[in-house]
Amino acid sequence: MIREAFHSFDYESLNYQDRKDIHDALAETTLKHISSSDGLFTAVPFDVAANPSQRIEYTHLSPAPTTFEEIDLLASVASPRLYPAIKEALEKQKAFTSVAEQRRKEGKHLFSLTTHQQMVDIALYDAAWVGATQHEKWEKDNGLIISRGVTTVQAFGIAASEVTQKLGNVFLSFPRTKTIMELTDSFKKTQAEKKAQHLAAPTIDIDELIKANNHKMRSEIKEWLEVSPHQLARRMGRHALGRYLHVAFTGSTDKVTYGDNHEPERIVMGKVSNGTADIIKHGLVVPIVLWDRDDPIVEIGEVLEVTDRTGLQKVQEWQRSTLAKKLGLPDTAVVTEQ
Repeated sequence: MIREAFHSFDYESLNYQDRKDIHDALAETTLKHISSSDGLFTAVPFDVAANPSQRIEYTHLSPAPTTFEEIDLLASVASPRLYPAIKEALEKQKAFTSVAEQRRKEGKHLFSLTTHQQMVDIALYDAAWVGATQHEKWEKDNGLIISRGVTTVQAFGIAASEVTQKLGNVFLSFPRTKTIMELTDSFKKTQAEKKAQHLAAPTIDIDELIKANNHKMRSEIKEWLEVSPHQLARRMGRHALGRYLHVAFTGSTDKVTYGDNHEPERIVMGKVSNGTADIIKHGLVVPIVLWDRDDPIVEIGEVLEVTDRTGLQKVQEWQRSTLAKKLGLPDTAVVTEQ
C-alpha cells in the first residue's frame, strides 16, 4: 500500500503534462547514476498506473511484503562489492547491533547517517542493517529517506523507489541540490512558454511544490517516529518502541574530482539541511563512511546524541576526516560545502 497524506499544495492544479514535465526534469538528475550503475538502473517512463510512487502527492511509501532472503539477494546483485563489506562490518559489531536493538525496545530512535558517494549507498546500508537486526514486525520499525529522482529509474523490473519499499517505510525528498535548482529553472522556462502560447494557462509554482513536498515529508516522518507535538505526550505516556531511520546525510551525492589514474583527488561533501538536522535531534545518531571500490571502505563511528548544529558539524567532520584518511588523501582534499 502507498499512503497519501494531507495536501498543503494544490496538487489538483497539476495536469498530466505538468506531472510529466516534473518527472522528466527529475529524470535529468539521475542520468549520471544510470550511466555509472553497470546496468542496474535504466530510465523508467512516467506512468503512475505502473509505478504508483511517481504520484507527486506521495511522500511516504508503506512497506512492501518481502523476506530477509529477498532483500539480501537484491542487495547482493545491486552491489557485489560494497554490500558484502557492509554486512561483514556489522557482523563484526554484533555487540553494537544488539545494543541498538535493545535501545529501540526501550523507545530510542536510531538514525544511520551515511556519506553519499552513489545513489544506492544508503539503501545498501539499510539492507545490511535489516539483516543484522531482524526482528518481528521489522518493516514497521525501519525507514529510509531517498530522493524523488529514484522514482524515475528502474531496477529489477520495477521503479527503484518501489524496490526500496521492501526495506520498510520510504520517505521521498526533493533535495536542495544544484541539479534540483536546475530542475526548477527548466520547469519555470517550460511554464513561461506555455503561458506565452496560452495566456489563460495556469502556472505552477515549482518552488512552493518543493517546499510543500519536503514539509509534508518531514511531518510524516515525525508522525511515524511519534515525535510530532500532538503525539509526543501520548508516546511518553506509554511504552513506545524506537525506530531505525536511514539517510544519506548531505542529500546530494558527493562531488568527486578524479585524477588520471581514475582515483579520487578531491571530494566535496554537501551541506546538511535544516530539515535533516531537525529530524535527527529526536534520537541517537550513528555516523557512517562508505566508499565503493575494489577494497570497499566501511567505517561505523561513535553513537552520538545530536541536538544542535555543533553536534551535526562534529558528525560531518568525523565523516570528512575519516574518508580522507581511508582514501589516503591529504586532509585538505576532502571538504564540506559552506
